[in-house]
Amino acid sequence: WLKRKCRRLMMRWERKSEVWDAFAKLGLIYMWMEVLLG
Repeated sequence: WLKRKCRRLMMRWERKSEVWDAFAKLGLIYMWMEVLLG
């Protein structure tokens, strides 16, 4: 059921894929900043 839910969310997010991608990139950058700066 989790996969079905994820698919529904992905279908919704496809419209805002650009915004979602930006959020994902920001999250990755934030993670790396914490790792590098410790």
